[in-house]
Amino acid sequence: MAGDDTRSATRSGLIASVLVILALVPIYIAVSGEDSPDWVGYRALYDGFGGWLLATGRDALFVKLLDFGYALFGFEGYGHFRLAIFLVILVVAAWTAFMAPKQTSLGAFSPIAIALAVATTFLLKGLVQIREGLAFVFILIPVAGMYGRGQRGVVRSVVGAAVASAIHVAEAMFLALWAPALVASRMPRLIADWRTRWAVTVLGVAIGVTVAWALNHLGDTLLWELRDYSIDTSASPTTGLWKDAYWLFNGGAVFMLRRQVLAAVNEARPFALAWATGLVCGALPALYATCLVLATSGYAIPAVTSIAIRLLYTSMELGLLIIALRGRMNLITVALAGAMLADRLRLLASQM
Repeated sequence: MAGDDTRSATRSGLIASVLVILALVPIYIAVSGEDSPDWVGYRALYDGFGGWLLATGRDALFVKLLDFGYALFGFEGYGHFRLAIFLVILVVAAWTAFMAPKQTSLGAFSPIAIALAVATTFLLKGLVQIREGLAFVFILIPVAGMYGRGQRGVVRSVVGAAVASAIHVAEAMFLALWAPALVASRMPRLIADWRTRWAVTVLGVAIGVTVAWALNHLGDTLLWELRDYSIDTSASPTTGLWKDAYWLFNGGAVFMLRRQVLAAVNEARPFALAWATGLVCGALPALYATCLVLATSGYAIPAVTSIAIRLLYTSMELGLLIIALRGRMNLITVALAGAMLADRLRLLASQM
Protein backbone atom coordinates (compact mmCIF):
# COMPACT_ATOMS: atom_id res chain seq x y z
CA MET A 1 0.00 0.00 0.00
CA ALA A 2 2.83 2.39 0.86
CA GLY A 3 4.43 1.70 -2.53
CA ASP A 4 1.14 2.40 -4.30
CA ASP A 5 0.78 5.68 -2.41
CA THR A 6 4.32 6.70 -3.37
CA ARG A 7 3.75 5.88 -7.03
CA SER A 8 0.45 7.75 -6.97
CA ALA A 9 2.08 10.83 -5.40
CA THR A 10 4.94 10.71 -7.93
CA ARG A 11 2.50 10.42 -10.83
CA SER A 12 0.42 13.30 -9.47
CA GLY A 13 3.55 15.45 -9.09
CA LEU A 14 4.78 14.69 -12.59
CA ILE A 15 1.42 15.55 -14.15
CA ALA A 16 1.24 18.79 -12.13
CA SER A 17 4.77 19.73 -13.25
CA VAL A 18 3.93 19.17 -16.91
CA LEU A 19 0.74 21.21 -16.56
CA VAL A 20 2.69 24.11 -15.02
CA ILE A 21 5.19 24.05 -17.89
CA LEU A 22 2.41 23.90 -20.48
CA ALA A 23 0.67 26.84 -18.81
CA LEU A 24 3.64 29.18 -18.40
CA VAL A 25 5.73 28.62 -21.54
CA PRO A 26 3.11 29.76 -24.11
CA ILE A 27 2.28 32.84 -22.04
CA TYR A 28 5.97 33.70 -21.77
CA ILE A 29 6.28 33.53 -25.55
CA ALA A 30 3.17 35.70 -25.94
CA VAL A 31 4.22 38.46 -23.53
CA SER A 32 7.94 38.68 -24.32
CA GLY A 33 8.78 41.84 -26.22
CA GLU A 34 8.79 45.60 -26.28
CA ASP A 35 5.03 45.85 -25.71
CA SER A 36 5.54 45.01 -22.03
CA PRO A 37 6.53 47.94 -19.75
CA ASP A 38 8.42 45.58 -17.45
CA TRP A 39 10.33 44.16 -20.42
CA VAL A 40 11.34 47.68 -21.45
CA GLY A 41 12.16 48.71 -17.87
CA TYR A 42 14.44 45.75 -17.24
CA ARG A 43 16.09 46.29 -20.62
CA ALA A 44 17.06 49.78 -19.41
CA LEU A 45 18.57 48.26 -16.26
CA TYR A 46 20.40 45.63 -18.34
CA ASP A 47 21.79 48.15 -20.86
CA GLY A 48 22.59 50.63 -18.08
CA PHE A 49 24.56 48.13 -15.94
CA GLY A 50 22.03 48.41 -13.11
CA GLY A 51 20.77 51.93 -13.81
CA TRP A 52 18.95 53.50 -10.89
CA LEU A 53 19.40 50.37 -8.78
CA LEU A 54 23.17 50.81 -8.95
CA ALA A 55 22.90 54.57 -8.38
CA THR A 56 20.86 54.12 -5.21
CA GLY A 57 22.72 51.07 -3.88
CA ARG A 58 19.59 48.92 -4.00
CA ASP A 59 19.25 45.22 -4.75
CA ALA A 60 23.00 44.63 -5.02
CA LEU A 61 22.72 40.94 -5.87
CA PHE A 62 20.39 41.63 -8.79
CA VAL A 63 22.77 44.34 -10.06
CA LYS A 64 25.60 41.77 -9.98
CA LEU A 65 23.36 39.37 -11.88
CA LEU A 66 22.79 42.05 -14.52
CA ASP A 67 26.57 42.50 -14.83
CA PHE A 68 27.05 38.76 -15.17
CA GLY A 69 24.28 38.54 -17.77
CA TYR A 70 25.78 41.39 -19.76
CA ALA A 71 29.22 39.77 -19.68
CA LEU A 72 27.72 36.43 -20.74
CA PHE A 73 25.20 37.53 -23.40
CA GLY A 74 26.53 40.90 -24.50
CA PHE A 75 24.85 44.15 -25.57
CA GLU A 76 22.32 42.41 -27.82
CA GLY A 77 21.71 39.58 -25.38
CA TYR A 78 18.88 40.98 -23.26
CA GLY A 79 16.38 38.51 -24.72
CA HIS A 80 18.67 35.60 -23.81
CA PHE A 81 19.12 37.07 -20.32
CA ARG A 82 15.35 37.16 -19.83
CA LEU A 83 14.99 33.63 -21.18
CA ALA A 84 17.65 32.34 -18.78
CA ILE A 85 15.86 33.90 -15.79
CA PHE A 86 12.53 32.52 -16.97
CA LEU A 87 13.99 29.01 -17.28
CA VAL A 88 15.37 29.16 -13.73
CA ILE A 89 11.99 30.26 -12.38
CA LEU A 90 10.21 27.65 -14.52
CA VAL A 91 12.38 24.86 -13.12
CA VAL A 92 11.59 25.96 -9.55
CA ALA A 93 7.88 26.18 -10.39
CA ALA A 94 7.87 22.67 -11.89
CA TRP A 95 9.87 21.35 -8.92
CA THR A 96 7.37 22.89 -6.48
CA ALA A 97 4.50 21.24 -8.34
CA PHE A 98 6.32 17.91 -8.21
CA MET A 99 7.07 18.24 -4.48
CA ALA A 100 3.46 18.93 -3.52
CA PRO A 101 1.80 15.72 -2.31
CA LYS A 102 -1.44 14.40 -3.71
CA GLN A 103 -4.32 16.52 -2.38
CA THR A 104 -6.29 13.87 -0.55
CA SER A 105 -9.70 15.52 -0.78
CA LEU A 106 -9.47 16.07 -4.56
CA GLY A 107 -8.59 12.62 -5.85
CA ALA A 108 -7.91 12.55 -9.59
CA PHE A 109 -8.17 16.36 -9.78
CA SER A 110 -5.16 16.76 -7.47
CA PRO A 111 -2.58 17.50 -10.24
CA ILE A 112 -4.85 20.17 -11.73
CA ALA A 113 -5.29 21.83 -8.34
CA ILE A 114 -1.54 21.82 -7.65
CA ALA A 115 -0.76 23.20 -11.10
CA LEU A 116 -3.38 25.92 -10.60
CA ALA A 117 -1.79 27.04 -7.31
CA VAL A 118 1.74 27.04 -8.75
CA ALA A 119 0.79 28.74 -12.02
CA THR A 120 -1.09 31.43 -10.09
CA THR A 121 2.03 32.12 -8.05
CA PHE A 122 4.52 32.26 -10.91
CA LEU A 123 2.41 33.86 -13.63
CA LEU A 124 3.55 37.43 -12.95
CA LYS A 125 6.77 36.57 -11.12
CA GLY A 126 8.12 34.40 -13.91
CA LEU A 127 6.90 36.42 -16.87
CA VAL A 128 6.93 40.08 -15.85
CA GLN A 129 8.22 40.86 -12.36
CA ILE A 130 11.49 38.97 -12.76
CA ARG A 131 13.36 40.66 -9.90
CA GLU A 132 10.59 39.64 -7.51
CA GLY A 133 10.43 36.25 -9.18
CA LEU A 134 14.11 35.53 -8.54
CA ALA A 135 13.84 36.79 -4.97
CA PHE A 136 10.74 34.66 -4.43
CA VAL A 137 12.67 31.54 -5.47
CA PHE A 138 14.90 31.95 -2.41
CA ILE A 139 11.86 32.38 -0.18
CA LEU A 140 10.00 29.45 -1.65
CA ILE A 141 12.69 26.76 -1.58
CA PRO A 142 13.05 26.87 2.25
CA VAL A 143 9.25 27.11 2.57
CA ALA A 144 8.91 23.95 0.49
CA GLY A 145 11.37 22.30 2.86
CA MET A 146 9.42 23.41 5.93
CA TYR A 147 5.98 22.34 4.73
CA GLY A 148 6.82 19.54 2.30
CA ARG A 149 7.99 16.03 2.97
CA GLY A 150 11.14 16.83 4.97
CA GLN A 151 9.69 19.59 7.17
CA ARG A 152 13.08 21.19 7.73
CA GLY A 153 14.31 24.68 7.03
CA VAL A 154 14.88 26.88 10.10
CA VAL A 155 18.36 27.97 9.00
CA ARG A 156 17.62 27.82 5.27
CA SER A 157 14.62 30.10 5.73
CA VAL A 158 16.71 32.96 7.16
CA VAL A 159 19.50 32.47 4.60
CA GLY A 160 16.95 32.36 1.79
CA ALA A 161 15.22 35.50 3.05
CA ALA A 162 18.56 37.32 3.33
CA VAL A 163 19.48 36.42 -0.27
CA ALA A 164 15.98 37.40 -1.45
CA SER A 165 16.36 40.79 0.26
CA ALA A 166 19.61 41.38 -1.62
CA ILE A 167 17.76 40.72 -4.90
CA HIS A 168 14.66 42.77 -4.07
CA VAL A 169 14.68 44.90 -0.94
CA ALA A 170 10.92 44.55 -0.34
CA GLU A 171 11.43 40.85 0.39
CA ALA A 172 13.09 41.90 3.66
CA MET A 173 9.59 41.56 5.10
CA PHE A 174 10.10 37.79 5.10
CA LEU A 175 13.45 38.21 6.83
CA ALA A 176 11.61 40.14 9.55
CA LEU A 177 9.32 37.13 10.11
CA TRP A 178 12.18 34.84 11.05
CA ALA A 179 13.18 36.04 14.54
CA PRO A 180 9.60 36.31 15.92
CA ALA A 181 8.85 32.88 14.46
CA LEU A 182 11.95 31.41 16.12
CA VAL A 183 10.96 32.86 19.50
CA ALA A 184 7.32 31.81 19.12
CA SER A 185 8.34 28.28 18.13
CA ARG A 186 9.44 27.77 21.75
CA MET A 187 5.81 28.28 22.77
CA PRO A 188 3.84 26.03 20.37
CA ARG A 189 0.79 25.78 22.60
CA LEU A 190 0.54 29.57 22.84
CA ILE A 191 0.73 30.14 19.09
CA ALA A 192 -1.81 27.38 18.47
CA ASP A 193 -4.31 29.17 20.73
CA TRP A 194 -7.04 30.95 18.74
CA ARG A 195 -6.91 33.96 21.07
CA THR A 196 -3.22 34.47 20.38
CA ARG A 197 -3.83 34.23 16.65
CA TRP A 198 -6.63 36.80 16.72
CA ALA A 199 -4.53 39.11 18.89
CA VAL A 200 -1.73 38.93 16.31
CA THR A 201 -4.28 39.60 13.55
CA VAL A 202 -5.66 42.68 15.30
CA LEU A 203 -2.12 43.91 15.88
CA GLY A 204 -1.32 43.32 12.20
CA VAL A 205 -4.32 45.33 11.06
CA ALA A 206 -3.39 48.15 13.42
CA ILE A 207 0.17 48.20 12.08
CA GLY A 208 -1.11 48.17 8.51
CA VAL A 209 -3.43 51.13 9.10
CA THR A 210 -0.61 53.02 10.85
CA VAL A 211 1.74 52.41 7.92
CA ALA A 212 -0.92 53.66 5.49
CA TRP A 213 -1.45 56.78 7.60
CA ALA A 214 2.31 57.42 7.70
CA LEU A 215 2.61 57.00 3.93
CA ASN A 216 -0.23 59.47 3.42
CA HIS A 217 1.40 61.90 5.85
CA LEU A 218 4.78 61.64 4.06
CA GLY A 219 3.27 61.74 0.57
CA ASP A 220 5.02 64.86 -0.77
CA THR A 221 8.42 63.85 0.58
CA LEU A 222 8.15 60.35 -0.91
CA LEU A 223 6.99 61.76 -4.22
CA TRP A 224 10.12 63.89 -4.62
CA GLU A 225 12.45 61.10 -3.50
CA LEU A 226 10.92 58.65 -5.98
CA ARG A 227 11.35 61.18 -8.77
CA ASP A 228 14.99 61.61 -7.78
CA TYR A 229 15.38 57.85 -8.33
CA SER A 230 13.76 58.15 -11.78
CA ILE A 231 10.76 56.07 -10.68
CA ASP A 232 7.62 56.83 -12.68
CA THR A 233 5.14 58.73 -10.50
CA SER A 234 2.97 60.03 -13.32
CA ALA A 235 0.13 57.53 -12.88
CA SER A 236 -3.03 58.89 -11.30
CA PRO A 237 -4.87 57.07 -8.50
CA THR A 238 -8.33 55.73 -9.24
CA THR A 239 -11.25 55.07 -6.94
CA GLY A 240 -14.80 53.91 -7.42
CA LEU A 241 -17.32 51.15 -6.83
CA TRP A 242 -15.43 48.50 -8.79
CA LYS A 243 -12.22 49.15 -6.87
CA ASP A 244 -14.11 48.94 -3.57
CA ALA A 245 -15.65 45.63 -4.67
CA TYR A 246 -12.22 44.36 -5.73
CA TRP A 247 -10.74 45.08 -2.32
CA LEU A 248 -13.76 43.54 -0.60
CA PHE A 249 -13.03 40.35 -2.58
CA ASN A 250 -9.37 40.51 -1.53
CA GLY A 251 -10.44 40.84 2.09
CA GLY A 252 -12.50 37.67 1.77
CA ALA A 253 -9.56 35.92 0.11
CA VAL A 254 -7.20 36.97 2.90
CA PHE A 255 -9.61 35.70 5.57
CA MET A 256 -10.13 32.41 3.71
CA LEU A 257 -6.39 31.88 3.24
CA ARG A 258 -5.81 32.58 6.90
CA ARG A 259 -8.32 29.93 7.88
CA GLN A 260 -7.10 27.35 5.35
CA VAL A 261 -3.40 27.81 6.12
CA LEU A 262 -3.89 27.54 9.88
CA ALA A 263 -5.85 24.33 9.40
CA ALA A 264 -3.13 22.97 7.10
CA VAL A 265 -0.20 23.64 9.47
CA ASN A 266 -1.78 22.51 12.75
CA GLU A 267 0.42 19.40 12.82
CA ALA A 268 3.56 21.03 11.39
CA ARG A 269 6.77 21.34 13.38
CA PRO A 270 6.94 24.26 15.84
CA PHE A 271 8.98 26.65 13.71
CA ALA A 272 6.90 25.95 10.60
CA LEU A 273 3.74 26.50 12.64
CA ALA A 274 5.07 29.78 14.05
CA TRP A 275 6.27 31.05 10.65
CA ALA A 276 2.96 30.32 8.95
CA THR A 277 1.06 31.90 11.85
CA GLY A 278 3.17 35.04 11.55
CA LEU A 279 2.56 35.12 7.80
CA VAL A 280 -1.22 34.71 7.73
CA CYS A 281 -2.15 36.19 11.11
CA GLY A 282 0.32 39.09 11.15
CA ALA A 283 1.89 40.03 7.82
CA LEU A 284 -1.09 39.24 5.60
CA PRO A 285 -3.67 41.31 7.56
CA ALA A 286 -1.15 44.16 7.92
CA LEU A 287 -0.47 44.27 4.19
CA TYR A 288 -4.17 44.02 3.37
CA ALA A 289 -5.00 46.90 5.73
CA THR A 290 -2.26 49.06 4.18
CA CYS A 291 -3.39 48.27 0.63
CA LEU A 292 -7.06 48.78 1.48
CA VAL A 293 -6.49 52.25 2.91
CA LEU A 294 -4.10 53.36 0.17
CA ALA A 295 -6.10 51.94 -2.74
CA THR A 296 -9.54 53.14 -1.66
CA SER A 297 -8.49 56.56 -0.38
CA GLY A 298 -6.99 57.71 -3.69
CA TYR A 299 -3.42 57.79 -2.35
CA ALA A 300 -1.43 60.15 -4.54
CA ILE A 301 1.53 57.85 -5.31
CA PRO A 302 0.32 54.68 -7.08
CA ALA A 303 3.94 53.48 -7.33
CA VAL A 304 4.02 53.09 -3.53
CA THR A 305 0.59 51.43 -3.47
CA SER A 306 1.87 49.02 -6.13
CA ILE A 307 4.76 47.92 -3.89
CA ALA A 308 2.36 47.18 -1.03
CA ILE A 309 0.00 45.30 -3.36
CA ARG A 310 2.83 43.18 -4.76
CA LEU A 311 3.87 42.19 -1.24
CA LEU A 312 0.26 41.34 -0.44
CA TYR A 313 -0.01 39.15 -3.54
CA THR A 314 3.28 37.41 -2.69
CA SER A 315 2.06 36.64 0.83
CA MET A 316 -1.27 35.31 -0.50
CA GLU A 317 0.54 33.13 -3.02
CA LEU A 318 2.83 31.75 -0.32
CA GLY A 319 -0.22 30.88 1.74
CA LEU A 320 -1.71 29.06 -1.24
CA LEU A 321 1.49 27.09 -1.80
CA ILE A 322 1.74 26.15 1.88
CA ILE A 323 -1.74 24.61 1.64
CA ALA A 324 -0.71 22.70 -1.50
CA LEU A 325 2.57 21.52 0.05
CA ARG A 326 0.65 20.20 3.05
CA GLY A 327 -1.72 18.29 0.75
CA ARG A 328 -4.74 20.19 2.08
CA MET A 329 -6.21 21.83 -1.00
CA ASN A 330 -9.99 21.44 -1.31
CA LEU A 331 -12.73 22.85 -3.52
CA ILE A 332 -12.69 26.15 -1.63
CA THR A 333 -8.94 26.52 -2.13
CA VAL A 334 -9.24 25.57 -5.80
CA ALA A 335 -11.96 28.22 -6.31
CA LEU A 336 -9.78 30.79 -4.55
CA ALA A 337 -6.74 29.85 -6.67
CA GLY A 338 -8.87 30.13 -9.81
CA ALA A 339 -10.06 33.61 -8.85
CA MET A 340 -6.50 34.67 -8.06
CA LEU A 341 -5.28 33.30 -11.40
CA ALA A 342 -8.00 35.21 -13.26
CA ASP A 343 -6.92 38.39 -11.47
CA ARG A 344 -3.25 37.78 -12.36
CA LEU A 345 -4.23 37.28 -16.01
CA ARG A 346 -6.16 40.57 -15.87
CA LEU A 347 -3.11 42.34 -14.49
CA LEU A 348 -0.89 40.75 -17.12
CA ALA A 349 -3.24 41.84 -19.92
CA SER A 350 -3.39 45.39 -18.51
CA GLN A 351 0.39 45.70 -18.87
CA MET A 352 0.41 44.81 -22.55
